Amino acid sequence: MTKKKKLITVCFLILLAMLANLFVLCFVKAEDVGNREIDFIVSVRTDTLDEYQLFSSDTQNFDEGQSSKSAVKETNVPQELTLKQRADASLIRLDFGNWPAHIYIDSVSVKTEKEEKQIPLAQVASCVDQHSINAMELQGDALYLDTYEDDPYIVFAVDNADLVDTMQKAADKKALYLRIFLCILVDVVILVLALNIDIVVDSGINAIRDKKLIFNLAKNDFKTKYAGSYFGMIWAFVQPVIMILVYWFALDIGLRSGQTMSYPFVLWLMCGLVPWFFFSEALGSGTNALTEYSYLVKKVVFKIDILPIVKLISAMFVHLFFVALVIILHACYGYFPDWYTLQILYYIICMFAFVMALTYLTSSVVVFFKDLNQIIGIILQVGIWATPIMWDASGISPKLDAVMKLNPVYYVVNGFRDSLLGKVWFWERPVWTVGFWAIVILLYIIGRKVFKKLQIHFADVL
Repeated sequence: MTKKKKLITVCFLILLAMLANLFVLCFVKAEDVGNREIDFIVSVRTDTLDEYQLFSSDTQNFDEGQSSKSAVKETNVPQELTLKQRADASLIRLDFGNWPAHIYIDSVSVKTEKEEKQIPLAQVASCVDQHSINAMELQGDALYLDTYEDDPYIVFAVDNADLVDTMQKAADKKALYLRIFLCILVDVVILVLALNIDIVVDSGINAIRDKKLIFNLAKNDFKTKYAGSYFGMIWAFVQPVIMILVYWFALDIGLRSGQTMSYPFVLWLMCGLVPWFFFSEALGSGTNALTEYSYLVKKVVFKIDILPIVKLISAMFVHLFFVALVIILHACYGYFPDWYTLQILYYIICMFAFVMALTYLTSSVVVFFKDLNQIIGIILQVGIWATPIMWDASGISPKLDAVMKLNPVYYVVNGFRDSLLGKVWFWERPVWTVGFWAIVILLYIIGRKVFKKLQIHFADVL
């Protein structure tokens, strides 16, 4: 690389680092803790088994979507019922089930991760509204209530401003630390990129210079894959469609997995399966690119580093068809294309970049370690469930969802759902976006270095 090109490259990387850091500083913001749920703990004694429900709101228009339930499991025994309330709610409605009961409330408190605050029983007793309550009075250290049927409840005011303020300060501090960490991560990744820029630039130049050859090889690879079969290329589209129908029937119709979802389950499922089909097909075929094209590897003048790209573009033909099919199917359900739909192109590039980085590593290793194909097959079988594609990790546990986000494929799968269903821009998930591209860049550099180091031995082994 000439001095002029090196200077241009350094300037570009500095600009890239500045933009990436600016992206982190602009979009990584502290969580608004006002909408966060905190524990509302009621210590009760009652003579009736029933289920209590708590609503939280700023007005007396209470919504089932902002409520939680907890059941009384024993009679005449002190027990704590833990419900959930919105942190910044100013009104609480506490329902006491559906059966007549004598209830003693010994204490009421709200609890965050680091702090617990008692709510005076006198504040609860001075309720702003009540229903189906025969009597309510303070008796010593307890609040006594006598209820009858027809949905008894009380509505009382709360003020958790001090708790919310403490939580917000903690969230602001966490966001500050996160911004610092991400900025350091970005700078380290770009520094590693700068130290290995020759490998990256050379591979990019080769791909651009041989773009016609790559496209022709990819087109021929796609055609020859189904050559000799009666239906030919139709099989490339039939198998994924059948798999989607089978998963949809088994999970939605059979197990009723989509009952609680806000979107039609078949749309949510297809948004996950379509990028997964490309990933599994591209990784499997890309891993075997060198062994399949061994006659080209043995040619001295042929640039074999384009072969994994050939396999990826070959798999992309089918992928683009299914992306169009998904968009059409969403339109049939009333989710018409909009500006968010254009974001699909970004996520296609994300998946292509990730698989390309991965296949440079796997294609070079499999030449010397044939068992890698079997290992990848097992990983793909497990990966379709671990991504997650056919179940919602965020609906089960936020902590589980955070662990699942370490999988780069999940970023693309969730991106498809954000683009077509959730209507969320990728920069609204800045931590995930920075983490994804950090993994891709580092993996690409590792894959290219391994590929280049082993390249001189490929012809001898094959």
